[in-house]
Amino acid sequence: MNQALNEPFSIIMVDDDEEDIYTMRRAFSLFVEDVRFDAFSSGETFFGFLEKLNDQKERDPDIVLLDLNLPTVSGYEILENFRKGPKGLKGSLAPVMILSTSDTDEDAKRCYLLGANAVFTKPTNFEGTQRIARAIFDFWRTDGIRRIGRITERS
Repeated sequence: MNQALNEPFSIIMVDDDEEDIYTMRRAFSLFVEDVRFDAFSSGETFFGFLEKLNDQKERDPDIVLLDLNLPTVSGYEILENFRKGPKGLKGSLAPVMILSTSDTDEDAKRCYLLGANAVFTKPTNFEGTQRIARAIFDFWRTDGIRRIGRITERS
């Protein structure tokens, strides 16, 4: 990944379930030494944060974890806008992992068509959360993975 060596591994999670956020943050912290974990409970707060990143010329997050069932704006809409670019921001190619209670093929297909990189059914215990966090981190930190995309450029 094109990440500066001194910068923490940056994770953004968009989920309205505080317990899911807590367990995922905890899972990543067990094996990621330097992690920045920002969490948002709605699409509105997430896009507000992205606007601030854009204004500050910050880099994309390393990973976005996104729930589908959110209040007011669905995870599908968030994913689509994140890829296209909300409010004058250039769309992002940052990896997006869907974490949802849904396990239907239709939902997974829709997520992939909108640009998700992976779709996971939310685990029912902490061990499952750890396995998912570890798999995501190990894959996206593998030597040779090439990732491009910034949210800091105006359309």
